[in-house]
Amino acid sequence: MNTLEVQVRSQTGTGSARAMRRAGAIPAILYGNDEAPEMIAVDARLFARALGAPGIFSRVFSLVEGKNKQEALIRDIQFHPVTNVPLHIDFFRVDKTHPIIVKVPVRYINEEASPGLKSGGVLNIVAHEIEVSCAIKDVPTSIEVDLTGLNFHDTIHAHEVVLPGAVSLVTHGRDQVMATVVAPTIMPTTEPETVEVPETPVEQPEV
Repeated sequence: MNTLEVQVRSQTGTGSARAMRRAGAIPAILYGNDEAPEMIAVDARLFARALGAPGIFSRVFSLVEGKNKQEALIRDIQFHPVTNVPLHIDFFRVDKTHPIIVKVPVRYINEEASPGLKSGGVLNIVAHEIEVSCAIKDVPTSIEVDLTGLNFHDTIHAHEVVLPGAVSLVTHGRDQVMATVVAPTIMPTTEPETVEVPETPVEQPEV
């Protein structure tokens, strides 16, 4: 579990948020779990380290403010359109006693065991994450998708992904396509036509 020290902020608005960013903090909000929203701020340097690790939206963060501690997931991060610097973070409270719904990154493995890929096919990845439900303690850092045996035009659906025992798939009434193996496209090559140029007889000078 990742720990972030936070500060409770009393002022809101654009001017206050800009001043906070200049001071090295990121404005944020903590909501959910049938409790009132809290306006907080996170140290920008500490959050940059967390942001550099994979699976930012599937990690449970422990938000510490003095003696108070709350577990939360990141639901949204707003970035500056030019500098890509985080401008605002939305944290969602989670309860240890109830399962949570979270999107977990997937890793595609065993490409060498796929006949289609070994024959020059291309793996067309449709989804880089999968939505699951589980308790906080059972949230996986990533889920592996096995490509063994896949041939041209084979497709992997979400229900075919092997999940840990304590983790269940969230479908929203549809079976998501995760990836397909696409056959290689070979462009026909034609050799240029050879045009024969007749020899021009050389006239001999008269003697």
